[in-house]
Amino acid sequence: MAPPLYRDGDTWKPRFSSYNFLPSIRLPRRTRRRVLAFWALIVVGIYYCLFAPSDNPRQWEVPSVPSFLQQPSKPIPIRFPNLYKSLSGIRAGWRANNNVVFAAANLTAASKMAGIACEMATYRRSEVHLALLGFDTLTTEEFKELNGLTYLSGDDEGCDVQVHDARAFQAELLPVERRKIAIKSVFRHLGSFMHPQAVFIDTTIEEPWFVEIAREKAGQLGLTLIELPENTMNELKWITRLDSKSLNAWHWPTFEIVIHADAHVGSLERLLRSITHAYYPSKAHRPTRITVVLDPSIPVHPMTRDFLKSFTFPGRGRVSVLRSVLASDNPMEKAAQFIQTFYSVSEHHSVLFLDPDIELSQWYYHYLLYTTFEYRYSRYHQHETAGLYGISLEPPSSLPSGKKPFDTSNLEGPLFLHPAPNPRAALYFSDHWSEFHSYFSHRLRPEFEALPLPDHEKPGHAPKTLQISKTHADSWTGSFIELARARGYVMIYPLLSEPLAMVHTETPNSEHRSKTPHSERRLLQQPFPDALPAEDLPEWNKIPVVNLWGEESRDLETDGLLFRDWISTCPKDTFPTKWGVEDLFCNEEGRSV
Repeated sequence: MAPPLYRDGDTWKPRFSSYNFLPSIRLPRRTRRRVLAFWALIVVGIYYCLFAPSDNPRQWEVPSVPSFLQQPSKPIPIRFPNLYKSLSGIRAGWRANNNVVFAAANLTAASKMAGIACEMATYRRSEVHLALLGFDTLTTEEFKELNGLTYLSGDDEGCDVQVHDARAFQAELLPVERRKIAIKSVFRHLGSFMHPQAVFIDTTIEEPWFVEIAREKAGQLGLTLIELPENTMNELKWITRLDSKSLNAWHWPTFEIVIHADAHVGSLERLLRSITHAYYPSKAHRPTRITVVLDPSIPVHPMTRDFLKSFTFPGRGRVSVLRSVLASDNPMEKAAQFIQTFYSVSEHHSVLFLDPDIELSQWYYHYLLYTTFEYRYSRYHQHETAGLYGISLEPPSSLPSGKKPFDTSNLEGPLFLHPAPNPRAALYFSDHWSEFHSYFSHRLRPEFEALPLPDHEKPGHAPKTLQISKTHADSWTGSFIELARARGYVMIYPLLSEPLAMVHTETPNSEHRSKTPHSERRLLQQPFPDALPAEDLPEWNKIPVVNLWGEESRDLETDGLLFRDWISTCPKDTFPTKWGVEDLFCNEEGRSV
């Protein structure tokens, strides 16, 4: 019977319908046998691969995790069994020691610093230590043999560097976070037991987190952290010549530059470019500020204005331009304008005065730093070098009288001392410069404007007469010579085969240079201390001294005492104050003014 045309749901169902069941799929017998045989082969193959014996039993084994990558079941206690033993034999009183330590967690960095430490130890000015803070299993004896640190007493070979195994117990098993805790702990132990004057690290090879921890712990423990550059032995080799006291003051001295410009635009550009292209030990060791003082008597050249606007070294906001409102022809007023361009209350901040006609060697800053650390911050400074007021970048051209050129043919050594200042290219220490500030301000007063000369009638033995050229008399240098003579102060002058600073007298433009052969000597190209005759600075008492008359003599004190008594308006029993002039200027009642 046929179904109706209109169905309501399933009300109509055929009596016998093929829709009530699904037919079962049945393969032919021959096909089923083939499928079963196929699956049987697969099962047998898997069984054979997993359980059948083989000539290479490790062929199908899953490799085990190396022991140094396995996470220990319990945290390993952080302790330093080998470090305690080596630290117990160190002479390390609080601040009263010569200890410096090179700290390394990376073996490559440790090997690099081993050579620097060995070089430093040969000069025997510090007790040199090398601490291994890494996570390797190399023994200290193996490390010393590989890096040539073996040393026998009385033997010239090897070097006297004490190597400390500062690695934590089972350091190779520690995870990164536990390693960081171990590094913090070992820095604390080194600071507490060794009290090092300086800690050296290599920031170019070590992990960033290690460098960050070293900086953090050095700040917390009050340690001097010295970060060595990549090419230390080429550019910073002179650091191995410093004693522990100088190394402790690594971050103390700072310099700024003051340039008194003239009308020659090219000269100023040449000087500033030589400053920019110079080699500096680090970002922290470079001029803190550059001040360009423009001449008020001439208009500012547009090229000068544009160049100074685009000049950003040593950093944005660190370049200043000054220009006085009034132009004066009075020598004393011009001298006062020069002197007041720098004043600092910090004894560690100095000023480098530069003439615009100067061009500097790329190594000028290394020379200033090296000599400053050696003669101002080393153990010499406690007794012998208090009279050092500055460091010149060039030898003087003439004597203070201006009648004779300065003769250096009979002087030996890379340096010599001289009382007269250098106004063109020299560094002045702030404490002596502040004393000169006070001295010059007194000399501007009407009652102290003229000093008594040796031929005046005054009781007592008169000092030797010194003729001053008009150039010095009309400049601030004349007054500085008076103060330096009265105090016995001296400045360091270089005597190198290649100059650190060169004075250009030619017009700095391309047309002039193309027509005029360059007859100037080449600026210093060698790094320090390779540029020095003995690759080291001489001892202070072995540096020759040339007095104001051009004579080699170390007896500046006798003439200084006579000259001070002669020019002073104070009683002889007036006690001089440090960096003051109260013993030189007194009123009629004998009181300091």
